[in-house]
Amino acid sequence: MPRRSARGVGSDPLCRCRPRGGPAHSPRRSRRCHCRGSPHRATRRRYHGAHRGVSGDRSGLRPHAAASAPGPARRGRRRDRTRGDHVTAARLRASDGAATVLACAGLAALVVVTLLIGQVGMVIVARHRAQAAADLGALAGAGALDGGAEAGCAAAEEIVRRMKFQVEGCSVTDWDVTLTVTEKIPMGLLGDRTVRAVARAGPTEVVDMTTANR
Repeated sequence: MPRRSARGVGSDPLCRCRPRGGPAHSPRRSRRCHCRGSPHRATRRRYHGAHRGVSGDRSGLRPHAAASAPGPARRGRRRDRTRGDHVTAARLRASDGAATVLACAGLAALVVVTLLIGQVGMVIVARHRAQAAADLGALAGAGALDGGAEAGCAAAEEIVRRMKFQVEGCSVTDWDVTLTVTEKIPMGLLGDRTVRAVARAGPTEVVDMTTANR
């Protein structure tokens, strides 16, 4: 056992003792000695050196002692992570309801596009029906030209009326009947659209082959 001296423990000049606890001249007043070469100080030095990245002997440390000690770098990373979590939460709170607004806008755009496609389809179908009515009316008028131009136009109007269209004009040139048919298609907010179809019908020209060969 080393002998206790006035300056420290034993004869080591690196050790020093300080009064600890209690008033002066008290039996409880003791002396606390610290030595630079003590195992406790050496362990602390190795621990701090290993934590700060300094090469040293870590044989006397616990397996997870360096990882569990909250050093300045670890505290900084934890503070940065906490600040990042707060920023993310604030951004999420600021964007509350944005998904609902975007979903409503997308649904409204889809409905508008669907309605426009439907209206365009209705116009195309009405255009084909009007052309068919004009063709049939012109053929009927050309077939009734034996009774005169008025009889031919009357027959054409009768066919067009049965197909629920209106005759805009009817003209007879020689044996040809030209018929114009119209119809209004409702387009909702876009108003009404008028479709028009024109057809021409008449007798075919017959050429006498015997006369042509001469």
